[in-house]
Amino acid sequence: MRDLRPMFAASNRKEAVKIYKAWRAKWIVEAEAAVRCMEKNLAECLRYFDFDKSMWKSIRTTNILERAFREVRRRTRPMNLFPNADSANRIFYGVTKNLNQSWNKEPLKEFPQSNLHYRYPSCYPI
Repeated sequence: MRDLRPMFAASNRKEAVKIYKAWRAKWIVEAEAAVRCMEKNLAECLRYFDFDKSMWKSIRTTNILERAFREVRRRTRPMNLFPNADSANRIFYGVTKNLNQSWNKEPLKEFPQSNLHYRYPSCYPI
């Protein structure tokens, strides 16, 4: 399945689709479910091509999500046990609300506001 990694490092959508097609041909018999899943979600996986090239890596990676989960773990670890699901939900809500507020005050450097103009999605030939 590592053969699909170059698709995300492609220099353009056309090259990425070409790599996907080669991967699909290789794995369709052995891993049909994975191929079907990727086929279904290919447009979303390649959505980062609709943004400026300077933002591609930030969009493709999960660093922002990982940071949010790390903050939730940091806040909940000392508590050890929650009396009920509502109390856990309140903590999670509070932490994520705090992160959102701080990102509103000081946007993440990975997503400069000047680069956020979204181009209309082009068609996704498969």
